Amino acid sequence: LTVRYCEGKNPTRIIIDRTNKIINGKFNILNNETKTIIFNTQNKKSTKKIKYININKELLINTTLLKHILSLLFNMGINSIMVEGGSILINKFIEEELWDEARVFRSLININNGIKGPNLSILKESIKMKKNVKYCGKDELYILSNNLEWLFQLMVHNLSLKKLKNNSKKIFF
Repeated sequence: LTVRYCEGKNPTRIIIDRTNKIINGKFNILNNETKTIIFNTQNKKSTKKIKYININKELLINTTLLKHILSLLFNMGINSIMVEGGSILINKFIEEELWDEARVFRSLININNGIKGPNLSILKESIKMKKNVKYCGKDELYILSNNLEWLFQLMVHNLSLKKLKNNSKKIFF
């Protein structure tokens, strides 16, 4: 999750580690190549490049987890993310409508085994209508857009909290 084959700034890696199982040697994501933010349920000591943020275990079973994480990221100045994850994580973003653009590749080749991908049934209408399709060889790339109402609400909510914080001597958590 770093820039390797072209020039540019490394993105901040954001990881949700629900089961506290990140092992440095396996995925090499705890190296110091770029800033990394890890949301987990255990307090760990942050370093210069790796920041651990504790997630309340109650949020893991609650549907507000992703909204909570996005709100925290927004307050850190991160307002754009690219989600690379398994089908569970991607399905959660889709189900909760926490996305503004999806890029879906569709191939003529059937892949009959492997790890099942996310459920894209709610995106099928756009794919059926061949909206915003580009071709990469024989493969199709669909660039799908979503309503950004949730983002507007999040921004208004965060701006209201900041206004309260700035106009009061009390500390809000």
